[in-house]
Amino acid sequence: MIDSYRFCLVIAVAVSINCSQCGDDDDGDEPEGIPLTCATFEEPGFCWHQVRDEALTCWLTGEGQFTADRSRCTHPQGPSVAFDVPVPVPPEGAMDPDPFDDYEWNFTMEKNGTQCLRFEQLSGGFKLTTAGGTYESDGSFTGFSIACPDGTLYKASDPMALVEECGFDAFPGYNWSHSFGADAWVGFSLVPAEETDGSVDPFSNLWRCLP
Repeated sequence: MIDSYRFCLVIAVAVSINCSQCGDDDDGDEPEGIPLTCATFEEPGFCWHQVRDEALTCWLTGEGQFTADRSRCTHPQGPSVAFDVPVPVPPEGAMDPDPFDDYEWNFTMEKNGTQCLRFEQLSGGFKLTTAGGTYESDGSFTGFSIACPDGTLYKASDPMALVEECGFDAFPGYNWSHSFGADAWVGFSLVPAEETDGSVDPFSNLWRCLP
């Protein structure tokens, strides 16, 4: 059985920001940015596609294994994930309290002995850094922005309207998933992801680990 979640898409950003962040800030010195539209997400040159694809090379097909303290997961062929805070143990069943509800995802992936990516969860989005640079999304009720590695900045002044127009699944983001019980696996994905050959696991395309 799978328990799957998706966060840091615009709709999640809008409902998760503390009201203290929703005041009338002085944005006079902030760059305007390129208007974010549904067409942006479909453009071949949109930076999310390149950053995501580069990130997905950091792992290999198959599952890794957590260390005893769950602070690290290593694939049999070498790649590894080091977590800032040890990954919680999934609950025994779907009706039990889920420790992942309050867990913040911050981790570094290594491949061939060097850092391959860094993922950081932000209060209103996330930051993903690969060899090609940093992709960052952040937002609130009053606006949403995406900053690309090349410095290109996209902005939406009405995130909820954009969700209604484009559909929830159009927005770049991430999700995690897990099974239940003593041998439960935990997986992490970047979404949306291309499924060119049908081999992409929508529940754990970035990494998947067993106890």
